[in-house]
Amino acid sequence: MQREKEYLAAGFKNIDETDEHSVYLMCLNYIDTIPYFKEIKEKSYEQLKLKEAKAVLEIGCGMGADVFRMAQRVSEQCMLTGIDQSRFMLEKAKSDPRFALYENIVFSQADARALPFASQSFDRCRMDRTLQHIAHPQKALNEAFRVLETGGIFVVYDNDWSTFSLSLSDTRLSRIVETYWCDAFENGRVAIELKGYLHHAGFTQISCCPSTLVLEDFATADRIYDIEKTVLRAQKEKYLTQEEAKAIVEELKQQTEEGTFLCALTSYTFTALKGL
Repeated sequence: MQREKEYLAAGFKNIDETDEHSVYLMCLNYIDTIPYFKEIKEKSYEQLKLKEAKAVLEIGCGMGADVFRMAQRVSEQCMLTGIDQSRFMLEKAKSDPRFALYENIVFSQADARALPFASQSFDRCRMDRTLQHIAHPQKALNEAFRVLETGGIFVVYDNDWSTFSLSLSDTRLSRIVETYWCDAFENGRVAIELKGYLHHAGFTQISCCPSTLVLEDFATADRIYDIEKTVLRAQKEKYLTQEEAKAIVEELKQQTEEGTFLCALTSYTFTALKGL
């Protein structure tokens, strides 16, 4: 079966291999408008103590939105570097009108597991929903630890897709859809494993803050979670019958009309230090 490159769960790690970039851009731009994510991002900036920062690294910067927002919170002397493996995403970041306003921002193409920076190059580092798409996340966290200077602050946010849940009346069918979506990610459970990864990388004073996103209409959830496409893919791979797939989508849409639809996801923000 030919890989569906536009499938959100699996496609973000290979954006440069598809011509359907608009799918990912629309998803990221839409997520950026949701109050839950705005609050999570603001808290991450606060945890980084950006006013005191001298050199900030954003790993998996995408189109650079968080880098530009952090630029408003640092001193003019502070350098901000955004890296991403996607050439397309970096081109979008560099074409953003905000890029011309800041002389202290640099965007570079790089693999999070092999950063092209000397050890102790940064005093702040941030990752946001990046590890879920990376194979061998321990390597990426080892690299984040390496490039941070002693006493540097690391903030990382990611999803535990094993907690993704839908309000379907049939528990068996709900589990099939939820598990299929989770397993489509490179690391669907990475958030619940993050404390261990951070510990083994050498970070200290590791703190964890859980958060839950609850959505109450199918259309919004589908734009973020590709629910209808997930159901269809599960059907094609014989996890669901055609009748079951149709019934799932119909029920979720009907729940929205009735005001009973619900889906939820638990995520975690970790803050850690590179100790002495």
